[in-house]
Amino acid sequence: MLWRRRPNSPYIVLDGFAHPKFVTKELLMMMFEWGNKRAKDIGLEQHMNVTVFANGFYQDIFAEQLLTTFGYTPVVPNPDEHNVYLSKTLDNEILIPPLPDGYTILRLQETSSLEQYQSLSSFAQVNSEHQKELLESDEYSHFVIADQDGQFAAYCECSICRAEWDITNNRIGWIDYVETNPACQKRGFGEAALLSGLAQLRDWNADTAMLITINTNIPAMKLYDKVGFEPVPMTEPRRYEKEIVYSS
Repeated sequence: MLWRRRPNSPYIVLDGFAHPKFVTKELLMMMFEWGNKRAKDIGLEQHMNVTVFANGFYQDIFAEQLLTTFGYTPVVPNPDEHNVYLSKTLDNEILIPPLPDGYTILRLQETSSLEQYQSLSSFAQVNSEHQKELLESDEYSHFVIADQDGQFAAYCECSICRAEWDITNNRIGWIDYVETNPACQKRGFGEAALLSGLAQLRDWNADTAMLITINTNIPAMKLYDKVGFEPVPMTEPRRYEKEIVYSS
C-alpha cells in the first residue's frame, strides 16, 4: 500500500508484506511495479514531484536487490530525527481527569460526524468506506472531546488485533492517533483523549499499550511521558527512497 501523513504531502511511503509461505521474486516485482505506477499517477493528479520511501520489505531476501532494480537508493539516517517506540503497561485502572465545563468525551459512532472529525485531523484522510468499517469494528475505537455545541476539540484512535494475540500470545493494543485542535491546546484535552484510548485498550484486555512518534515532537513526547509511557528499543529496517519527477 501507499500512504502519507497529509493529503498533499510530496512524501509517500510504499509499505508491503508478503507471507513467507507465498513470497516470490515475481510477487515482489508486481508489488513494486504497482507502487511505481500509483506514485506516478499521484504526481500527475496533483501536478508535483513525489518522493517514495520504501519500508516494510525487510523480511524478504529479494527486497534490496529489487529496490535497486526499481531505482531506489538507501536513505542516510537523520541523527537528529527518528521514530520512537513507546509502551505502557495496563495493569492499573486508567483515571481520566475532569474536563473543563461544557466538554464531554464521546465515542464516535455516527457516520454523520465523519466530515467534522476528518477536518480536525492533520493526517491523510481515510477512504470513507474504510472509515465506516472502522466505526463498526469491535477492534477499533475513535474517542472525541466535544463542547456543548458538538464541536470537536481533540481525538484519540486506538486498536487491537485479537487474531494477532492468538498467534503471538502477546496482548498489545495500539494508540494509533492523538491530536488536539490547535485552538484548544494546553487545556488537558490531549491527555484526556489519550487516557480514554488507554482505558478502552484495558477494557479490551490488552496488557500493554504501544505507540510510535517522532523524537522531535516534543509536546507529544512530554504528554506520553506524563501518562507513563517508556521507550522501547527497536531496530527499524533500512529505508530507501526514489524521486518521481512530474511531467505533464
